Amino acid sequence: MTKQLILIKNLILLDKKAIEEIAQLKVATSIGIICIYLSSLASVIGVKQLFDQKPIPEYLSNIDIEFTYQLIISLSLYVVILNLLLICLFFLISKIFHHEGKFIHFFRVAAYANIINIVNIFPILNILNIWFIVVIFHSIKHTLKLSSLNSALTIITTILVLFAVLSSLS
Repeated sequence: MTKQLILIKNLILLDKKAIEEIAQLKVATSIGIICIYLSSLASVIGVKQLFDQKPIPEYLSNIDIEFTYQLIISLSLYVVILNLLLICLFFLISKIFHHEGKFIHFFRVAAYANIINIVNIFPILNILNIWFIVVIFHSIKHTLKLSSLNSALTIITTILVLFAVLSSLS
């Protein structure tokens, strides 16, 4: 597990070797899924905290059934949206830019990168989520072997598509 934490640290520091190693590790798939769930849980607690204006320890000491149910539903929806984002990114890359990589390699690195979003437990730190986009850019570039321009265009296009879809839902 220590090696995985070092890989996560190096990924956050944009180390190309760490990106390539995570992409090739089979165990990275399950650890990446854990990273997605941890960041999702932090986001759900952060959003609930933001709207209720209650400190985190109060949530942890007074967890009730309704909150637990809401947490599970919200967490499930967040994970589904996150996975759709990854699938959408891959779809755009494969259809538009004819990449050379495999989805599973991209998924592993992107899932590990989700650990950055654990800062969402503290709503004031949400600005750090910008670094998540930077790490995703590098994961697209290195795991799918795209140029910097095509990687950036993929992210911009995906954000625009998701914004359009989410705007139409409201």
